[in-house]
Amino acid sequence: MSFGFTDVLLCFLIFQLLFVSLFLVTLDRGKRISNGLLGSFFAALGLNLLDTLLLVKGVYFNYPAWGLWGTDLVLLFGPLLWLHTKSVIYRDFRPRWYYWLHGLPFVLLTATSLAAYHEQPIEQQRQILRDILDQQLPPAFYMVSALILAHFFTYLLVSLRLLSRYKRALTNQFSAVQNKNLNWLSYTLLFFLLFFLLSLVRTAIAYTPLVTYELLVLIALLLALLWFINRFLLRALRSPELFAGLAAEDLENVSRRDRPASHDSDGRVELPASNHTPILNQLANYMATHKPYLEPELTLDQLASRLGVRPKVLSVALNEGLGQHFFDYINRYRIDEAKRLLSQSSDAKLTVLEVLYQVGFNSKSSFNTLFRKYTGQTPSDFRKRANDV
Repeated sequence: MSFGFTDVLLCFLIFQLLFVSLFLVTLDRGKRISNGLLGSFFAALGLNLLDTLLLVKGVYFNYPAWGLWGTDLVLLFGPLLWLHTKSVIYRDFRPRWYYWLHGLPFVLLTATSLAAYHEQPIEQQRQILRDILDQQLPPAFYMVSALILAHFFTYLLVSLRLLSRYKRALTNQFSAVQNKNLNWLSYTLLFFLLFFLLSLVRTAIAYTPLVTYELLVLIALLLALLWFINRFLLRALRSPELFAGLAAEDLENVSRRDRPASHDSDGRVELPASNHTPILNQLANYMATHKPYLEPELTLDQLASRLGVRPKVLSVALNEGLGQHFFDYINRYRIDEAKRLLSQSSDAKLTVLEVLYQVGFNSKSSFNTLFRKYTGQTPSDFRKRANDV
């Protein structure tokens, strides 16, 4: 049995996938449910590639009874990523018995295909394996494959939508989100969405005049996956808290926060959309008098409690009355205060770093990004121009 570059690359990739899986499953820091679900996804992916490698290298032709055990593992990819996304976003996520139903398509298809395969004589089993390698299968097989891919993409898109709702909810609830964003999860979902789309393209190439480029596309896909796993692994080893679950532990219910309601939970009507002025005036007076925006971890719930209003009432007033999220509203005050300090402070030794902490930021990158967003300048450029006037 000879091994070429592609085979060695695939072997190394399988090893890394299984290693990352073991690392996450045994990690004793953070949210173990989230770690276990993500580790299970990497394990399923690694085992699916191992099944492919054993088929390509002819191992199954010597032991045909071992064949096809990992072909349908693709049906677990989507549910595992979706459950992992839910486990990270929802603070009170707990395994439910009905979550196992999402694995039912995998169980049924695997049991059916293996039963039909093992009913065949050994020579017929070998012929089936050859047909798979030569891509000479009946149309029904490709229809099932298309449904399997659609199954995976559906779960990925639902996960991305859930993550998008979470991010919108953050800006309605928190004034500082740099420790609460889930960009690493967004990158993971988008990477695998693109990866499987390109895998689909590679399969289609085999039926076109571009078939000579199929191997190059395969190598590019394997290298991309290898790069992602190594990047993922390095981040995991250096910062295991990235996989510790939801950072925004005060977020009570993403779905409820993201959906404006006309009635409160006790049946009373919420503040009408046309009557936000009294609350906004009360809020403006409180901001000017008490300067709560100087508190780095200020939340919508905290500010609403001090004003004596319900959080949803305050959120709707900001969104509909001012067209701003809570995050933007608070950080505009912080940037205005920073502009005042940078241009008017009598302390010549006051640094930009000291300013950002004084006005309520706890991240230099967030401060610089928002300062440029609201002023069109960096803090240093703003100070220089203010001093030149």
